[in-house]
Amino acid sequence: MKQSIKIILLFIGVMLVSALTTVILLRPMPASNQVVGGTAATVNRIIDPVTNSSVDVSASTSTLVLPANMVRQYAAIVNDSANTVWLSLGTAALADKGITLNANGGSYEINPNNAYIGNVYAIASSTTSTLTTVEK
Repeated sequence: MKQSIKIILLFIGVMLVSALTTVILLRPMPASNQVVGGTAATVNRIIDPVTNSSVDVSASTSTLVLPANMVRQYAAIVNDSANTVWLSLGTAALADKGITLNANGGSYEINPNNAYIGNVYAIASSTTSTLTTVEK
């Protein structure tokens, strides 16, 4: 008798999980998060909301580009200047050390494969340089 009750309860549990999974998977994506084009298999949710900004980076002192963010999921930093810029994760940036962002579009991306939630600093090779950033 006890064995039969356990089997019935297990069956009910499996059915509930199956029903919940079906509801979650078949729930339509909100219109505000839908991507136009593609098929159901290729549609991805848009990262929303994000913070877009720009930072002027000095050649003489390390500049904080992105402050620590415990919930950071993604960030991109792009060198929008004619000078080389160096990034440092967690400590003050130094010229010719760390992550190099080449002039006119050099970039660095923080994503789930290289997650980093601490401070990001930068220093430029010469005159003040502008970095553009996006963060989620």
